[in-house]
Amino acid sequence: MIICKNDYLIDEIIVDPKYKICRNGKIFKKEYGKWKLLELKAENDGYTRIKYKYKNLPYHRVIYRKFNGKLDPLKSVNHKDGNRQNNAAKNLELISHAKNQEHKYRVLKNKPQIGFYKINFEIAETIRKEKKAGKTLKQLVEKYKLAKSTISYIINNKTWTDKDNQPCLKKHYPADPRYAQATPVWAQYDELKAVYTQKPEGMVVDHIIPLNHPDICGLHCKENLQYLTVEQNSKKSNNFDGTNINNSWRKN
Repeated sequence: MIICKNDYLIDEIIVDPKYKICRNGKIFKKEYGKWKLLELKAENDGYTRIKYKYKNLPYHRVIYRKFNGKLDPLKSVNHKDGNRQNNAAKNLELISHAKNQEHKYRVLKNKPQIGFYKINFEIAETIRKEKKAGKTLKQLVEKYKLAKSTISYIINNKTWTDKDNQPCLKKHYPADPRYAQATPVWAQYDELKAVYTQKPEGMVVDHIIPLNHPDICGLHCKENLQYLTVEQNSKKSNNFDGTNINNSWRKN
């Protein structure tokens, strides 16, 4: 899986005389003869990106390439402390996607994270309380690094209105369009919901037959779901051996 297709532009920006890239994670741009600090805001997934030649380049990959070495389009640049805003060179490491996912689930599972699919019911309730206490929409957007529309939906009770609306269900069913498209009409929502809510600790829900494969499209239904560890899920990835059991990856 290609992590980043624009690494060739990162090789250009680090030698571009219009940009000054610092080891502490700051980037300056020369405008009208003066150096100006680029104050970029994090996007909904928690990452910051810099626009260069009409492409959005991940901030942390730029810093890593400048000070730590060459990039690999098949590998991820990981934030050691889990803080996606700490782009200092010493906080970055180049690891495989599998190791990156292991770091995410094992090291960061008990740390509160704001960003794509990282909000939970308790955070939403805190946002509502702070709004009632007098904080403005702008202040909440800046504090929680969420989109203005996301904060607005939370405040107006359009999302995160009960504890059943947990990230595991919101991510996997039915919000993810891939899952919605792969769900057959005969699938029972209660059965799907039970698979996720009854998931053993430390396990993830995996599709036995992948939903996104060049040769086949599996279904999002109870019969096609199984529990795997994070390591097993990363090893299995998008592999398919042509059988309904799809277990050949275990022997590799």
